[in-house]
Amino acid sequence: MATYKGIQGYSVQSLASDPPAEQSVGQLWYNSASNVWKLATQGTAAWASAPARVTGTNSGAGCGTQSAMVTFGGNAAPSYSTSGITQTYNGTSWSVSPVTITARYLMAGFGTSTAAICAGGAAPTTGATEEFDGSSWTAVNALNNLCSHTAGCGTSTAGIKTGGDTPPKSPNLSGNSEKWNGTSWTEVTGFTSGRTNMATGGTQDSCLVMGGTQVPAHLGFVEEYNGTSWSEKADLLTDRSHVGCSANGTVTSMILIAGSLQPPAAAQALTESWNGTSWTEVADLASANNYNVGGGTSTAAINVAGAPNPVNTVVEEYNDPFYSIKTVTTS
Repeated sequence: MATYKGIQGYSVQSLASDPPAEQSVGQLWYNSASNVWKLATQGTAAWASAPARVTGTNSGAGCGTQSAMVTFGGNAAPSYSTSGITQTYNGTSWSVSPVTITARYLMAGFGTSTAAICAGGAAPTTGATEEFDGSSWTAVNALNNLCSHTAGCGTSTAGIKTGGDTPPKSPNLSGNSEKWNGTSWTEVTGFTSGRTNMATGGTQDSCLVMGGTQVPAHLGFVEEYNGTSWSEKADLLTDRSHVGCSANGTVTSMILIAGSLQPPAAAQALTESWNGTSWTEVADLASANNYNVGGGTSTAAINVAGAPNPVNTVVEEYNDPFYSIKTVTTS
């Protein structure tokens, strides 16, 4: 009679604890601690719940990776007044850090959890820029233009702020873009379709601007920056604004997360994946939300929910592929 070793080429191991799923795909073992058989599998992209934030906010900003994230500013629960609340994530839990110097919402945020930039924002519209070192905020040189409802990407020494609403007329939809070199801002070529409430991801000289608002319409427009000029790319499958993205992705690999549909401006759970040429709808979030903050990459992303209450403390992580360990049962 055929044996498992004869078929698979190895014997079933007895282990006191499960090995990492991503390192054990297709392997069967006996977990001696729980007295069950286990099997590691690889599935398609999926979202999974992660530890909730300490305080719910919406319309804030943030940056980082799936295991090292910072969020800041926004409208904080329960009163939803403008705040500078800062929260950091280490892959296991969230903690509260000192607030930003200027309370604001709908601003640009980029960098890492220990070297982040917060620029622009509303209430009132500002060009103020601050840098976070993982424990405190420091005021640095302001944007050349006051700006809110904006976005940005890159690092704390090489970032870019794109679009938004610029005074004195409001809304004054702008494609205005400014580069940050770690010390000061310089205006560069603005993108074609002025808009607010979009997502920006990538690097200073290689980034995408996705979705957004041209009152009252929500947009599906996507534009790519090559360090010199902007070019139009394939539209999103679903027009949306107030949206997050895997901001550390590249112009050939990124995901767009949740956001507001039009009409009405309702929170949704859609996720779209970009391969450099076209968009594909992938796994939905468990919790529909908008005014959210995304981070990470197209294969290991994180979404920090914004609105509506009480969803705004919810955090989900996206992995593609998705690895899991299943208990083997017989019937």
